[in-house]
This record gives sequence, structure tokens and C-alpha cells, in this order.
Amino acid sequence: ALVTWFVIRTLRKRHGKKKGIRKEVPSEPPGVTALRELEILRTEKPWMHNRVKLYHSRLSEILRSYIEGRFRIMALEQTTDEILAAMKSPVCEAPDLNKLAGILRLSDLVKFAKVIPSPEENALQLDLAVEFVHSTTLNEEENNRETDPEKNAVQHNEIAHA
Repeated sequence: ALVTWFVIRTLRKRHGKKKGIRKEVPSEPPGVTALRELEILRTEKPWMHNRVKLYHSRLSEILRSYIEGRFRIMALEQTTDEILAAMKSPVCEAPDLNKLAGILRLSDLVKFAKVIPSPEENALQLDLAVEFVHSTTLNEEENNRETDPEKNAVQHNEIAHA
């Protein structure tokens, strides 16, 4: 029994060390992920197959995940009002915030109050979500600046000495 315990313990330790060695592969930008998932949702058209609640749940989840990745706001853990409060200027411009508010509030009504929007309104929400992601996505240069602290410091020093 003691030998068995020792062998199991040794194997678990070795297995645990292998996990620590594995490097995390850099993921794609949150805007790319969100747009891809929104296009998948568009092709599936769940609202056309009497799956309106599923559609709005998925739409809300895609946007909340995008917000977490793009703005570093814990959107999957927050209510719509908490997200909107955290997204106010200067984080997000008023027109974009209004789009987001409309989408998330309608999703809440569908999920919790059993509201059934028209097929046209459902399709419009997807278009608005795509517009929101496009208008709030960082371009490549801004993305590199935000994610690379060393470049930030170098660029800040260059600006200060100019």
C-alpha cells in the first residue's frame, strides 16, 4: 500500500510539472473573435427557428465576452446596468454606449420577461452588435501600444523629449 501511494504521488507530481511548462498561446484580438461569433450567429439565425431566447442569450454572451477582452471589464459577471455604468465616457462614446444598452436591455427582456421581438428586430440587433464591435475595436497600432508596456514607456519618453 505504501509503495502504491508513493508511485501515485510521484506520478501526480510529474504530471503537475508538465502543466506548468506549457506556454499559453496568444489568443486573437477580442474584436476578431466577437465578429466571427456574430457571423456564425447570423448564419444560424436561431430566431427564425423559434429559438429567440437562445439567440439573445448568445448575442449577450458574445458582447459581454468582447467587453471583457477589449475593455477589461468583468462583463460576464455583471448586470446590464453595471456594465453600462462601467462603460461610460471616456471608456466608450455615447452612440456606441446607446447601441450596447439597447442590445443588452432587449436581451434581458427576452430572457427574463419573455418578450418576443419581430424577426426584423432580431436581425437588427445583430447588425447593431457588429457595428458596436467595429466602432470600438482597436486598430492594430493602438492594440500594440496598449498591450506592450515597454513600447508604451519608449513612446512616452520619445513624446516627452520631442
